[in-house]
Amino acid sequence: MALRVTVTTVAMATVGGCRLLWEFLAELLVSSSSSDVIRWEDESALKFKVVDPQRLAERWGQEKGKTGMTYEKLSRALRYYYKTKIVAKVRGQRLTYRLFLILFHVFVLFEQNL
Repeated sequence: MALRVTVTTVAMATVGGCRLLWEFLAELLVSSSSSDVIRWEDESALKFKVVDPQRLAERWGQEKGKTGMTYEKLSRALRYYYKTKIVAKVRGQRLTYRLFLILFHVFVLFEQNL
């Protein structure tokens, strides 16, 4: 069986009408056109790596309408997710993180290999 992660666009979480960072990251991860910025290290473990931190910050800044976004600011937001078990830093691996399955908007579907 192969593990496939799908993000639903119908029930995307918002707080005060604003898109959340984890949601943005999950969407980029399932988009094959974003692999030069962020990519799966181990999709079955929901472990991902930020390939180009500056470009990721710029894209997040565009999304939020904040032109001065830096990776330092973005990573501060990621650290807030550590306490709530939404995202965790993978120890010993630079720019590598793990999503948790408690997210209601990330569905894990098992598909049989042909």
